[in-house]
Amino acid sequence: MVDNLDEVTPIEHSGDLPFTRNTNLSHSKQVSLECKICNEEYSDTIYSNIPRILSGCGHTLCHSCAETLQLMSPDILSIDCPFDRITTKVKVDKLHKNFAIIELIMEKGGDEKPAMGAVGIREEPDIPCFENSRHESTRFCQTCGVDFCDSCFLSIHSSRINSNHESVPISEKPIEIPPCPNHPTIIAQFFCQDKTCKAASPLCCNSCSKKHHKHHNMISPMEKIEDNQSNLTDLLQNLQCTETNMSKALRRADRCIKSTSKTETDYRKLVSSIHEHFDRKKLEAVQNLESFVEHKREGMELDKKHIEHDMGLIKETKKEIEKVLKRKDLLFAQEIIDKGEAMCSLDKRNDANLFLLQLPSLEEIVDSKYNYSQPRNPSPWPPAPPNIPPPLPPKSPRIASPLSTFSF
Repeated sequence: MVDNLDEVTPIEHSGDLPFTRNTNLSHSKQVSLECKICNEEYSDTIYSNIPRILSGCGHTLCHSCAETLQLMSPDILSIDCPFDRITTKVKVDKLHKNFAIIELIMEKGGDEKPAMGAVGIREEPDIPCFENSRHESTRFCQTCGVDFCDSCFLSIHSSRINSNHESVPISEKPIEIPPCPNHPTIIAQFFCQDKTCKAASPLCCNSCSKKHHKHHNMISPMEKIEDNQSNLTDLLQNLQCTETNMSKALRRADRCIKSTSKTETDYRKLVSSIHEHFDRKKLEAVQNLESFVEHKREGMELDKKHIEHDMGLIKETKKEIEKVLKRKDLLFAQEIIDKGEAMCSLDKRNDANLFLLQLPSLEEIVDSKYNYSQPRNPSPWPPAPPNIPPPLPPKSPRIASPLSTFSF
């Protein structure tokens, strides 16, 4: 900003193009990109340098200069344009931004960094700037007694009356000890550490310490500040170590969770092994069942052949008896009588296999409770009577698959 706004030379209204919306960079020379009052470049990020349009006349100036003009005006809502003296009655924050200039700034590549460093704009700064609460403070003005960002400090202290203010980096800002709650004009001299103290505040002056904190454990505020600073510094270091350890634990957790992925090679190998194992078990179970059924079928077929053999003997014996009766050769018929009586006892033989097939349970098949690897004993068959041919010998026993482990 300039020292004397009255010395600003008015310009023609047509010379300023605040409403020009042409965003072509070739027209940037037609629209000024700096405030004609303080000669600071306009900015779309530095709040104090945002171009504002005076609604009364249409001229453009930066936010900071508009605020200064409003503060200098007898009417707190008035802004007298330094170019044509037309008054605009509105708060600076309500003035419209000159988006034509802002668009040119954005196309140009943004603002150049201020001499004292770029402004840190945050929603919740750690130390808010006194002028703009969204700016991060970087300096402490020892004369004003408030915090500023670099940009706002330069803007506020560019006038001659404020130019001699001294500042220090925000990290070197002196610690301010508050006054005694009961005597605001006296800086607190003591800090009460007595846990049973019933005073409204642990801070007190010498007089209050004798009146409200008699025989209490007292230290100076600076000692308390230094003690808290030391504790907080140590705590911050401990938290840093804890955070580091937690980060390691988090990475370990990520690795552990990743190890449960079904796409891991070991997992897929095990799944494949499970499939192969149970495919073999399934094949063994099916083979065991087939062996069981085949074994039962062979037993049944063997008993059937025994019956067929005996049926043949019975028919032959019947023919012999009929022949004896027809010939009436009955005097010496004892032999055929004995043979016939023997044949009548054939139906008492034990047909052990002639039952409808009862399949074993799944558990019996899977657990291999049946074993047909040993030759099967034929059904108990009484010896043939005298003069009667014995039954046909059984076929060679069928050996079950080596996978079968059934026992009968």
